[in-house]
Amino acid sequence: MDFDSKILASRIREVAKSKNIKLKDMLDACDLGKNAMSHLDNGKSLAHDSLAKIADYLDVSVDYLLGRTDDPQSHKVKNELIDTVNQLTEDEAQKLLEYYQLLKSARK
Repeated sequence: MDFDSKILASRIREVAKSKNIKLKDMLDACDLGKNAMSHLDNGKSLAHDSLAKIADYLDVSVDYLLGRTDDPQSHKVKNELIDTVNQLTEDEAQKLLEYYQLLKSARK
């Protein structure tokens, strides 16, 4: 999927509106200029750290803002899974991997 700054701008506006967040307040909190949204509307991109700040501020994943997923909270599930896996013993991790491989083969 190619980057589309208009999708990014649209998703940012959509999430901000749904959370009653003023774009000006979000841009200020993320140390971005007042023209950042119009730049996106005109096909320009954001620096990766600016995109991450916006995603964190809006509490959605970067992938959601980029239009790569329709689940704005996908980052939370992945982070929780990573935290859980990091707490497993070596034996538990091996069993989880075997279970995952079983699930994966059942999809086919």
